[in-house]
Amino acid sequence: MPGSEICTVCIDNCKKCSAATTCDLCEWGYKLDGGQCKELCQNGEYIDPRITGNTGDNCKKCPIDFNCEKCGFDHYNQAPVCLTCLEGMILVPDGRCARNCQEAGYNLMVDVFGNEKCVRECPAGYGPDRLSFNLCRDCSVR
Repeated sequence: MPGSEICTVCIDNCKKCSAATTCDLCEWGYKLDGGQCKELCQNGEYIDPRITGNTGDNCKKCPIDFNCEKCGFDHYNQAPVCLTCLEGMILVPDGRCARNCQEAGYNLMVDVFGNEKCVRECPAGYGPDRLSFNLCRDCSVR
């Protein structure tokens, strides 16, 4: 009878399931393992979408000189980028990790809450610190 179907909510990352806790087909980027969906690539790897299929063959190692803990693929630039950095590193705008912003050629911006971010140029309302021109400070904070 039309409209009498019962919807089943599948487990995370599952595209099609026969029961709420048993997956039959995983979303892209995941592999089926005993009815569960596991990430296709391990930490230190990313899925290269330029390689077709949903197998471990499209898992590529994060570039070692990027210092990534976890990386992904930037579709716009067609290149790998860091998502998270190794301990003691900071993510810079070009998608890699560095010990500090200045080492990577960027300015360090500190907002009013003390949050740090690497930027190419100091944004409006921020200016270079008197002691360090590579440090952007909120102009409203003295």
